[in-house]
Amino acid sequence: MNTENNNQKYNDKEIKAGLEKDEILSKLNNIVQVVWVGGKPSGLSTTLKDKTKEVVADTNAKKGRARVSATVVETRGNTLGKMSSLIQQTIMDYKIGTHPSDVRGVRLVPTDKVAELQKLIDDRSKQLDVLRKEALAEWDKIRAESIEGLGDNIHEVNVPQNGEEFLGEFKIAVSWSAAPMAIKKGTIFDGMTEEVANKVIAQSEKTRIDVMARNHSKVLEPAMKKLKEAIKKVTKGERLHQKTFDELKEAAAELKELNWFEFDVINDIVRDLQEVGSIQRDHLGKTGSATRKLAATAIKDVYNQAERTASRLAVCGL
Repeated sequence: MNTENNNQKYNDKEIKAGLEKDEILSKLNNIVQVVWVGGKPSGLSTTLKDKTKEVVADTNAKKGRARVSATVVETRGNTLGKMSSLIQQTIMDYKIGTHPSDVRGVRLVPTDKVAELQKLIDDRSKQLDVLRKEALAEWDKIRAESIEGLGDNIHEVNVPQNGEEFLGEFKIAVSWSAAPMAIKKGTIFDGMTEEVANKVIAQSEKTRIDVMARNHSKVLEPAMKKLKEAIKKVTKGERLHQKTFDELKEAAAELKELNWFEFDVINDIVRDLQEVGSIQRDHLGKTGSATRKLAATAIKDVYNQAERTASRLAVCGL
């Protein structure tokens, strides 16, 4: 990758959407809100109060700055682990297919993608139900192993007895609601002049567009996380596999999908992500080699540009 003058290129480039205002409003008028309401039991782990007091006293730690936790119900190597993994993978897939909003926990979906997302949730929920039945059949064994694993700490922990009730807290589900719509002419404008009504409508449209434009800063976060991981693996001598670069390509595809307003600055990041994602692991030498250093420089450059672009988008308006 040619990184020369990249900083200047990104910093000078105007924040400009590739869509016209009418196209943007059409998109915003055809989205719905979705919230993840699935999850796992809150009692999978707990704080050992007695042990925590001992650690605080022995280490002179301030209250609340140190604690000892324990796994209440063992999930490693059993069906509960499979259930947890399925939920975690579903959360990741759910986020890939939805756009962040300005409200914490609320994500946005185009109406033509709703059926696809709901099918994913339904299919995964059915898979979870199958695993739940398996876990219920194993519950006595899981509970006994959990109690044994706690050793002398069992006096501080209440391991659930009712397997059906506990396993029922593993859930894969979402909740749908209508997205805020633009203000339109109607009874709310009774008594207003047409000039005032038009001004209110225009301002409401601009607010919706600007808020959604700024939300685009958040779609860069998953790609930035992958870039950061790649930098660490390329520079720190960690085990490096082709998967590291393949994931950058995947991040590019996901970013392109979520660039709803078709911002040029995001398209630039997509292109550069694809380029570093095309690096072949077999062509890189050992840690510290010239080729590894070049790859690290290229990836760092894309990360820095993504970070700057996210900061600029977070305060932009159209």
